[in-house]
Amino acid sequence: MTKKAIIILAVVVVLFILGVLYFKFTPVWASLTSVACAAGGLVVGWIAHILYAKYVK
Repeated sequence: MTKKAIIILAVVVVLFILGVLYFKFTPVWASLTSVACAAGGLVVGWIAHILYAKYVK
């Protein structure tokens, strides 16, 4: 494996562990709200990126 692949794998593992710990120690309603907000933010960000590329760039 290349050095870049090892770094990416390490980052993914750390993010996964943090996600598992977050879901373990937060109440269910907070977890669901956070996931819904994150998903909404991803969708809005993607739409903004498309509109920026189409009209501004």
